[in-house]
Amino acid sequence: AFLYFIFLIIIFNALGFSISVNFIIPTMIGLLLIVIGNYLPKVPKNNTLGIINKWTKDNEFVWKKTHRLVAYIYIIVGLLLFILGLLSVINSVITISLVVIL
Repeated sequence: AFLYFIFLIIIFNALGFSISVNFIIPTMIGLLLIVIGNYLPKVPKNNTLGIINKWTKDNEFVWKKTHRLVAYIYIIVGLLLFILGLLSVINSVITISLVVIL
């Protein structure tokens, strides 16, 4: 659904409609990160989805603690992206800084 919405924005921009990408994309990515952050602690231990490395695969306790911490980080970065996107003050330096934090 996220990619479908982005494709619609691209198509409408190509057709001549003026859609502010600097407003819509950061807010959508922020919402997506918030949703992922809320889902991440509920992910069962597996080999496909989540933070997968030697330590998380070996121990269930480490898996849960890692995903709980990463969920907080995703939610905080998502909220920052969402708020900065709504205020239209986001630029490449802010985006790169938030991605490095993430």
